[in-house]
Amino acid sequence: MRLLTEIKLELKETKEAIEKVEERLDKIEKQTLPQKTSKSTPKAGTEKDWKYPSKMK
Repeated sequence: MRLLTEIKLELKETKEAIEKVEERLDKIEKQTLPQKTSKSTPKAGTEKDWKYPSKMK
């Protein structure tokens, strides 16, 4: 019986730890998604800028 209660407590602790990690991941994903979209658009624009001068020569 005592072993079962210890296992239940450990299970609760691990569930709480997993929830905390998931919350951190959600925060990180929310922070990185806007950065990726803003960084990818200028790169596409610079690639096009490099193509046009070579065609004009």
